Amino acid sequence: MPRQSELFDYEPLHPGRKSAEKLNPTGESESDVTDSRFQNPDSFVEREARIEAFQTNIPPRASQQRLWKLRGGHSLTFLGLFLFTFILYFRPYELSSSLVFLKTSAFWIAVLTLISFILTQSGSGEGLTIRPRELKLIFLILLCGLLSILPAIDRLVAWNSFVDYLKVVLMFTVIINAVRTERRLKALMLLGIFAGLVSAVVAFRDYSSGNLVGGDQRIVGLLGNLFSNPNDLAIHLVTMVPLVFGFFLSSRGLIKRTIAVVFEILLLSGIVLTFSRGGFIGLVAMVSVLAWRLARKYRPLIFSAAMSMILLLVIIGPSNYRTRLMSTGDDSAVARTGELKRSLYLTLRHPLLGLGMNNFPLYSNTSHATHNSYTQVASEMGLPAAAFYIMFLLAALKRLRLIQHQSRSDGTLSFWYRSVALEASLLGFMVTSFFASVAYLWYVYYLIGYVICTHRLFDMETARQAQCQK
Repeated sequence: MPRQSELFDYEPLHPGRKSAEKLNPTGESESDVTDSRFQNPDSFVEREARIEAFQTNIPPRASQQRLWKLRGGHSLTFLGLFLFTFILYFRPYELSSSLVFLKTSAFWIAVLTLISFILTQSGSGEGLTIRPRELKLIFLILLCGLLSILPAIDRLVAWNSFVDYLKVVLMFTVIINAVRTERRLKALMLLGIFAGLVSAVVAFRDYSSGNLVGGDQRIVGLLGNLFSNPNDLAIHLVTMVPLVFGFFLSSRGLIKRTIAVVFEILLLSGIVLTFSRGGFIGLVAMVSVLAWRLARKYRPLIFSAAMSMILLLVIIGPSNYRTRLMSTGDDSAVARTGELKRSLYLTLRHPLLGLGMNNFPLYSNTSHATHNSYTQVASEMGLPAAAFYIMFLLAALKRLRLIQHQSRSDGTLSFWYRSVALEASLLGFMVTSFFASVAYLWYVYYLIGYVICTHRLFDMETARQAQCQK
């Protein structure tokens, strides 16, 4: 089976290598084996098993069995990650005053999770972390954030923003290392979907009861933080819709598929009730990707049907929603256009280090953020950081295309469905984030973490199938 090598760049570390030219029983040197990875690359597990076998003079199959046992590692780390994500999404201390004692729980859970991760990872012989291209890029963005503190007017704000972003980077590292089984990946994805469902149900309740705020009379999310702003809530809902659709395609049985359909209806209703124009554009982009990828034949017809479904959603939605979608000259739209132009101007004035993380509001015409993730990074951390951020997104998309190509030829449809769903989610985020300053927040980092974990699981599955065929 032909394979491509561009994205097989996990580069796990191994403890002290005594000699680069240590010979295995057949007379091959270790350097010969490592060089052959790039000439004729194997899957992740197969490649690591061969290299480790030559380093330790043990049979390749025994080494591969030890690597497969490592899949069960990080159980405690994943438990901490799951609890941290639950606190991040639901913030129970904001729902009830009796739970105020949990206010610092996310911090301490994160600390304990990192300690567990470091101890487990260092004792596994795998090195401190795998090193996919996305991780290297995110650390470059982090470095740009640190350097942006130097020219910042408010260095305290820039420093606090850097520390918050460091937390995102560290937990992203935990995700791509600890989520190493299908069950763990599904559990984390379902937690995000459940948070979206709760927000969508509450949005419907608030809209029905007239519990609206602001001059434009819009809902406020129940869960706060990532979901308190209707535009930010729309981003999360847009990214969750394809994941539910992926579960629908890969599920068997009428009950599971019916549940998936109900979930989709709730999430789509939630997107409408946010009255987010950026969310609507992201919805169009996301549905377009799904229709184009899943329709192997009659693509124009399927694509037209998908667009008709979105049009029907607008027609049956609230009349205020249609009015908002067609309005481009209201105060909100004019202010956002002005901030976009100013962010581009300030990017050209400060191209290398930017203004400092979250320092743009100090230069803003209206004391607001850029309302654009790409110009947020460019204006606050410089053009190099913006390039790294875009490369970070594109690397994940390229990884998904590789999974799709290989899974279709292998016949592993479950991975193909998930890769298509993740591609639609990621592209939906990329489009929607053009209208929101969310580059430093958790949304995309969980998504790309899912992408890397899916790729690792796919490598392991293909290695298992190859072993069974021998």
